[in-house]
Amino acid sequence: MLRRTAPILASVPFIGMATGALFLLIALELERADFSNAMVGVVTAAYYLGSVTGTVFFGRIVRRIGFRSALFLCLVGLAASTLALSNAATPTSWLLLRFVGGVALGSTYVVTDSWLACLAGPQTRGRLLASYEVLRLGAVSLGPIVLVMAPNTYGFFYATALYGMALVGPLLAAGSEVGGLKVHTGAGLAEMLLRFWPILALPFCAGFSNAAFYGLGSLYALEQGLSVAQVTIFVSVVLASPLLSAFPAGAMADRFSPMMAATLFAALACCASTAMALAPPSTIWGLGILGVLVGGFIVPLYMLALAHMADHVSGDRTLSMASAGLVSYMGGGLAGPALSGAIMDVVGASGLYMTIGAATCVATGATLYDWRIRRRRANG
Repeated sequence: MLRRTAPILASVPFIGMATGALFLLIALELERADFSNAMVGVVTAAYYLGSVTGTVFFGRIVRRIGFRSALFLCLVGLAASTLALSNAATPTSWLLLRFVGGVALGSTYVVTDSWLACLAGPQTRGRLLASYEVLRLGAVSLGPIVLVMAPNTYGFFYATALYGMALVGPLLAAGSEVGGLKVHTGAGLAEMLLRFWPILALPFCAGFSNAAFYGLGSLYALEQGLSVAQVTIFVSVVLASPLLSAFPAGAMADRFSPMMAATLFAALACCASTAMALAPPSTIWGLGILGVLVGGFIVPLYMLALAHMADHVSGDRTLSMASAGLVSYMGGGLAGPALSGAIMDVVGASGLYMTIGAATCVATGATLYDWRIRRRRANG
């Protein structure tokens, strides 16, 4: 298993560090350019719109050229769009380049998620996906540290170099054939969306919440009175929070069921985000601890939904299944920053965690509804 997954896992740390660095770097650059919170949210939403686009259409390319070549193509696109950000000067250029970067990253996740789902069985899928998430999100949490070494726009050059280093993955891959996977078509994606729509509320809400934090979390921290250095620590700590929760979530999914784990994590995320909105701590330590709880409970929801769907589809539908999960996740990411930014402009910094709390409440309701549907089916 390790030998077969090594090409994917070798690229993950570099992709994660570059992505984590960009979320904070872009937010700070836009704030320095005096963009409003709403505009920062729109730029972040453009990124997720691009991710949705890549997720929907890139499956055909994967089927034609194989996982290895597809991953190589995605990484080249990420590096090129990131390098171009160093010269972005207008809102239009920011929107366009973030859209292109989103297409490349969404396509990257189509490749990696479906590749891993193909390689894992029902008894190991939860832990394999948890290992992938820990590696990816651990790298994302390290990304903001790049900014310490790279002031101003030099951060974009560091991020570009990291995406370039990620090419080690496809270069190490021994083969590029998709094998027996069924071609990803619009009909296959639509079928997955209709079949698993209650479960797909989980990645949607996770994407909504994560994107809102990625785009506006640093601005939330600044409005709480933290310095730029403290904001970097806060964002890094929150991004690292899934390192504590992914393995327990994966183990619980393998031991009991992905939906049991998802119900618990969604409910805890709802409680923690509500507390962050209504009674935010006054110190960086308090903000960090509560932020870790929110992020730690939210992030595994996507992984748990993917594990649940993979347990109920055949191998030839894995690509469509992964695309459906990513479309939902990126769709949430498209809505989260724009809505949260608009609410923050109206009610202040607490608007960020108000919207995250609402999203996690919906996720909790979706898991309970799925339990009800499956119980009815079991009872005939």
